Amino acid sequence: MQRHHWKVWLLLIVCIFWDTATVVGCPERCICDSSEKSVSCKRTNFNSIPGGIPHNTKHLNLQTNRLKGIPAKTFFDFPQLETLNLNDNKIQMLASGAFLGLPRLQELKLSGNNLQLVLRGAFRGLQNVTRLDLDRNKLVVLLDHSFSGMNNLGYLDLGENQIIFIGDKAFKGLSKLKNLYLMRCRFTKMSYMTKALRYVPSLEFLRMQSFPIDVLPENAFPSLPYLKSLDLGLWRSLRAIHPQAFNGLNITVLNLNNGNLTNIPTRALQKLPRLKELHLSRNDIKVIRANDFVGLGKLEMLVLTHMQLEVIQEFAFSSLNNLRRLDLSNNNLKTLRRTSFSLKKLPEKMILDNNLWNCNCDLKWILSSYDVGDVSIKCDSPSSWRGVDILRFIRKPTATPKNYTELMTCTEPKLVMQRRAISVTAGQDVPLRCPAKGKPSPTVNWVIPKGVTVTVGRPYRKTSLNNKGTLLIQRISQYDAGRYKCLAYNGGGNATDSIEVTVIGQLGPGKAGLAGPTPRPPDHLTLLLATLMGSLTFLGVVIFCCSIIFLWSRGYKQGKQAFMMELAFVPRGSDEGGKAKSGGGPLATNVNFKRAR
Repeated sequence: MQRHHWKVWLLLIVCIFWDTATVVGCPERCICDSSEKSVSCKRTNFNSIPGGIPHNTKHLNLQTNRLKGIPAKTFFDFPQLETLNLNDNKIQMLASGAFLGLPRLQELKLSGNNLQLVLRGAFRGLQNVTRLDLDRNKLVVLLDHSFSGMNNLGYLDLGENQIIFIGDKAFKGLSKLKNLYLMRCRFTKMSYMTKALRYVPSLEFLRMQSFPIDVLPENAFPSLPYLKSLDLGLWRSLRAIHPQAFNGLNITVLNLNNGNLTNIPTRALQKLPRLKELHLSRNDIKVIRANDFVGLGKLEMLVLTHMQLEVIQEFAFSSLNNLRRLDLSNNNLKTLRRTSFSLKKLPEKMILDNNLWNCNCDLKWILSSYDVGDVSIKCDSPSSWRGVDILRFIRKPTATPKNYTELMTCTEPKLVMQRRAISVTAGQDVPLRCPAKGKPSPTVNWVIPKGVTVTVGRPYRKTSLNNKGTLLIQRISQYDAGRYKCLAYNGGGNATDSIEVTVIGQLGPGKAGLAGPTPRPPDHLTLLLATLMGSLTFLGVVIFCCSIIFLWSRGYKQGKQAFMMELAFVPRGSDEGGKAKSGGGPLATNVNFKRAR
């Protein structure tokens, strides 16, 4: 027995050396770290998986090589892999079962390859993968069950592909997916995404950037109760959002940057009462109107930069009682009134850089409400103040521009109403003028008898207000009668006056006041045509009755000979069997006479 001991020791030594070689071995041109059990073969120009990779490797980096395909069970000999980086290769095909044998894999990176299609079963066996990167490929179609087997996937990046179609069940099985990123998809029908998103109910963050869709339709998204953030940035064709587009969502962050919107989608935003952060930068919106953000009482951040904004009307932000940060930088604003904001609370931080501010007493409320570090206002006019940060000047005056006292002195508005009461005839268009004087020029609004405030660019049914403060009431009726109040204000204060409007004339049936347009009486031609049609109808009935009487009397004189008359009412356009064809007109009458036997 003892003479065979050397064989046992030899076998043990060989096993030890074999295991050591397995652990410390490293492919040529690669960098290995035995303590981390990682192998990096980045930028080594490999055409295939190199040999000599230790079997107990946990982290394998094959980024930036020339791999063209991944056959089935390529990594079967590395069951301890936790991360696999195949970014920036030339991979065109993933065979079914390409990653079998990797039960511990958690992160798979396939960005920057030439994949055009993902075959069903390509990711089979990756039940523990939590992150999959497929961005910067050439994917055109996502077939049903493309990611079957990836039951624990939480992050999926499909950005910068050329997807033109997504199967209804493409994401089936991804019940734990929380982050989904798509960019530059080429399909123009939102319905593809709507159907596919039904299979990711746990989604929390959804980025869908640079889609060629011009209108976001009704019910654009399925019910996603856990969704927190929705990014629809870079939709450069997006011009409209349906009022019911966001049904079923409870998001707190919405990004609509870089679109083609010309107005704030108020009705659609009202479906998002939990919204805390809203981005609308780089849209073609020039006016923020009164109550554009009504219903967003929980909003804390509002970003409206690079929009060419020219006017922010009174009450524009009046419903935003929790607003903390407002970014209005890089626009064409000349003034900003205190009446645009909530009376209860102003934003904690306002960014107002790079506008065309007209520095006058309309901005005094900003100067008295914010510190230097919170707001910066550089004047564009008057010319003597151009380029001066007026807030810094007030805090630390270094040089005194001309006429500062005069610049910041306001004259309280004065109203000169020509009449306190007027009487008008129903059906007229009635202008109500409210001349206002003051320094700077006051802003004028009107409050109609129903209690609604009418502002410039914000008409109410039949009433509208022009830039000169004149309120126009179209086709006035008795429902429009009452007291109209004119409100004028600037940085110096407010002024109010009113006028009582009496409407003369009876209100006929069907007429309405501000609730809708008043019907006009029929003209002479309409009355003439109606009379003619009535006469012709009466004449036709008379002729028909006379014909019946004549035929009956003729049959009576002949004794036994009598006639039976059959009346049949058949829709015009019916076939020979009497069945109505589609698009048939009114009923026609067929009269058949038969001799009675």
